[in-house]
This record gives sequence, C-alpha cells and structure tokens, in this order.
Amino acid sequence: MHKAAAGDPRAFEEIVRRYERRLARFAAGLLGDDLAVDAVQEAFLRLWRGRGKFEACGRLSAYLYRLT
Repeated sequence: MHKAAAGDPRAFEEIVRRYERRLARFAAGLLGDDLAVDAVQEAFLRLWRGRGKFEACGRLSAYLYRLT
C-alpha cells in the first residue's frame, strides 16, 4: 500500500487484483450480486482517492472490508 499511496498505479492494480474477488463475495453476501460490483468499485475508488491519507495501523484487508 505504501507504493500505491505514493501514487504508483501498478501497486494499486496489484491491490485490486489481490482483493477484488474476496470483496465481491463479501459484498454479494450482504447486498446481492447486482449491488456487489458497485460496492467493490466504490471501495477501491475511495481507497485510491484517500491513498495519501492512508495510515497502516491495521491490515489493509480489514480496511477494504470496512470500505466495502
């Protein structure tokens, strides 16, 4: 996340690749399949927009689940 926070788009792409499926399954369980895709996209968008403010005080996965 440190590289992504510095603005490295490749590092951010790696985060998306690692977590997208897990978050989609999680969101589908809560919202259904139709809304899950939007929720996951919104979570990654929020992560990207707030990348400069991100502080590693826990696991990135926990933060992503909370955003979703």
